[in-house]
Amino acid sequence: MSTANVLLASTPTPRLSGKVALVTGGADGIGESIVRLFHTHGAKICIVDVQDNLGKQVCESLNDEANVVYFHGDVTVEEDVSHAVDFTVDRFGTLDIIVNNAGISGSPSPDIREADLSEFDKVFSVNVKGVFHGMKHAARIMIPNKKGSIVSIASVASVIGGLGPHAYTGKDKCYWKWHVDYK
Repeated sequence: MSTANVLLASTPTPRLSGKVALVTGGADGIGESIVRLFHTHGAKICIVDVQDNLGKQVCESLNDEANVVYFHGDVTVEEDVSHAVDFTVDRFGTLDIIVNNAGISGSPSPDIREADLSEFDKVFSVNVKGVFHGMKHAARIMIPNKKGSIVSIASVASVIGGLGPHAYTGKDKCYWKWHVDYK
């Protein structure tokens, strides 16, 4: 097999061609990997994050200004998420996919009696309230269009307690409950 054939064989079929995605927490980690994978599959993408330098670096590294943009947004602020959705629709014409990926774990606290309530509130604000904001504002676009996918990232901590900080484990249980009860 020639080198050209091997290259073609290893390039995935663009399964998201023509689709528009918004990825929260897309500036690094799992979110960045999702952005890169969606881009490989032909999606137009809006990266929403508070890490401006990293978000812009991802956009620059993909070298596709027409199809990948960055929007500064804090998922704990409903207006930021609303504006990010509106920006995405204004830029690309619609919203087909939202990936609620933004999240923080908080500090480990082996003894729940010593857990910091302000940190718990922050973890829930980003990881639960932020996901709710994403669902709510994506639904504004998707329900009238009668199409769309809402993906909310969680971890194994949703079904096996004790794998992470207490607030992190608790928020994953919320995700699990939302997706099981409201499918």
